[in-house]
Parts: sequence; C-alpha cells; structure tokens
Amino acid sequence: MSGGKLVALAAATAAAALGISPASGSPDTVSASAARCKSGAVDAVVAGKRVCLRRGQRCSKRHDRQYHRHGFHCHTGRLAGGPNPSPPGALPPAGRVVATVPAPSWGGIAVGGGAVWVSNTSRHTVTRVDPQTNAVAATIAIGEPSVDLLHGPTFLAFGHGTLWVLDGRFTCSCVHRVDPTTNRVVATIPLGVPTQVRIAPLGIAATADAVWVTNRWGSEAAGDGSVIRIDPQTNEIVAIIGLGSSPESGGPTGIAAASSAIWVGVPSTKSVVRIDPASNSVVATVPGLFCADGQLAADESTVWVADCNTVRRIDTRSNAITKTIPIPGATGSGVRGIALELGVVWAQAGPLIRIDPSSGAVAGVLPLAPVYVWGEYSIAFGFGSVWVRQTDAIVRIQP
Repeated sequence: MSGGKLVALAAATAAAALGISPASGSPDTVSASAARCKSGAVDAVVAGKRVCLRRGQRCSKRHDRQYHRHGFHCHTGRLAGGPNPSPPGALPPAGRVVATVPAPSWGGIAVGGGAVWVSNTSRHTVTRVDPQTNAVAATIAIGEPSVDLLHGPTFLAFGHGTLWVLDGRFTCSCVHRVDPTTNRVVATIPLGVPTQVRIAPLGIAATADAVWVTNRWGSEAAGDGSVIRIDPQTNEIVAIIGLGSSPESGGPTGIAAASSAIWVGVPSTKSVVRIDPASNSVVATVPGLFCADGQLAADESTVWVADCNTVRRIDTRSNAITKTIPIPGATGSGVRGIALELGVVWAQAGPLIRIDPSSGAVAGVLPLAPVYVWGEYSIAFGFGSVWVRQTDAIVRIQP
C-alpha cells in the first residue's frame, strides 16, 4: 500500500473514532468488503458502509439525508427516486486521459500562474504541477500534519496573481496566500479557531476585488453558516455575511463568482443564495435542491450546481431552477465537482460527465475510478484540458 493510501486509511480511522460523519466534510469510512453493484443499482456509501441502492428496496429513515446524496429518498420505508436509469455505455466518451500525475492524499485543484495547483489535505502540502511536462514542479508545506492529521489544505483559488489556499486545521482555520514565483506562503489570514472539530472553510472563489470563503461550521471570527469577504490589497476580512446553518448540515459549502454576483450553496436550507458584492448582502434565494453541498460554476447567464445525483441549471435573470439533469453512473457521494469551460459543463460524479449547456442533455461520459472521499471531488479547466482529482493523483483529460 502506498504512503498516500496509508495516510488516507489513517484519516478515515481517526474520523470514525471522533464520530465525524461525511456531512461534516470529513472522509467517509468505507467497508472494504462491499461487492460491486449490478446494473441498475447505485454504488453508494451509507452509514459508513458501501452499499448498492436501487428503487423499491427497504431503507432506514434516519439515513434519509445520505440517500438524498444519491438522488433517493426514504419517506415510506422503501427507496424512491434515484438517478436516470439510462445506461452510460450508450453515450460517447467525454474525452480521453492523457496523463496521470501523482499527488498524495485528496483535495482541491486550481489553475493559474502557468501551473496546476493541487492541495493534499492529510499531507498538509500543495503540489505544483507543470502542465508542459505533467510532472510535479514543487511541493509547498502548509502546516504540520502531525498536529492535525485530518484537517489541512482543502480547496484552492487563483486570483490577483497569487494562489489562495484554504486551511481547515482545527488549531487555525486560515487562508494562505502563496506567491507563484517563489512557491512560498507570503500571507496568512486567520479565520479563528473553529467552534467544532470539523473542517470549517469549504469553498473559495476570487473576483476582481475580493476573495470569498464559505465558512460551513463557524469559527471565532465568523459564526456558523457565513461567507467571509477578504480584501486582497490588505489581506484583511472586510465583511461577514450570515447565511444560516443547522447542526446536521452546517452552513454554506460550494461557491462560484461572476462579475455581478456571488453564488453559494447552503445545505441547511437546500438552496443556493445570490450575494450582491456591491452591498455584501443576499438578494435572492433559489430553493428546491436535494442537498446543495457540491461545487458550483457560474457565468453571467447561468449557474450550474452539483446537487446529489443531479446537476441543476439556474437562470440568473429569474433566479430560478430551469433544468434538472439526472447524472448516469454516479458513484460514491454523487455529483460534487463541476466546471463551465469551452461552452461545455463538466461534472465529476466518479465518471467525468460532459453536458450540453443549451439543451441540458448529457453528451458524453468518461469512466474513471470510483471516488468516495469528499475531497476527491474537484475539477478544474486549464491548458486545454480538464483536470480531475483522484486519490493520490490528478488526471489530465483531453476534451
């Protein structure tokens, strides 16, 4: 077993000992003996075990939220709902794998400054990948893994000429600023010690004049369910926007930015909210999501939300859901990663899914290894390629 997999196994074991659930943003505990699912069933993780879900089978209402991640619900004692049963094999490939780059642990991806950046949560590092050679060009230390094995750098954003790194350590929830010319941390913005032993910041986005962070579980600086605005000129917090939370779901997770709006997924209310960056206030709420704890992608006309086993399209003019797209062949925790590039929506659901944004139809599927840890669900676009996070690696895909 590789060192990365040993760390991942230790993290999962520690999480179980602490009683940390997948809903908290920590790795799922997975049964090693689970069988593969037959056609028509969904490979899933429920109550820490790999199971095969299908419509009509008996279910436990206390696990209803976990069923929701896979598009099912358990309101009558039997599973209803579920993904579109259309076989993914009938669709053309979404692309082809052209390189696999080692990257220990799990975490987010960002592109900028002539490089691809990958966070390694349990290793407390960020890997810099040279897209010309598909090789690791540098490894940047972020904190000390022996202090907090589970909580390290999570998601990333590139803006204002620098890399912004979310650090979820329970001793210091922080945002680090990394200079891409020196590969060194040049500033750290503390968000305060988390109020719970859970990863607090779980989303980050950069705009022309700000860096935005979602604070799911709260900290000394910002309560549960908030969005934090950072001024990149001063590296200081300039606004905190409360969005609410719940003990089970926490507060906001995914975040996407367009020039005139910030869009945030809020699992506690199963909604997406629109924030006006001019006033730092919520100006619209879009209800009706299954779970709302995946990533978001946005441009000026549409917002795309990874929502359990579906992708939602939101019209920015009406602030309403205009399309719900069931995703075939989703594994693990369903659809989490999403990106909007080259006029195409790319969704990570275990396989890479290509969606036509005009029709909302699934236009291609590329099978990849199943993923079960929340931090493996990250996707970015750059250098003519789609970059997808896997355990101990990132995969470069040519569209």
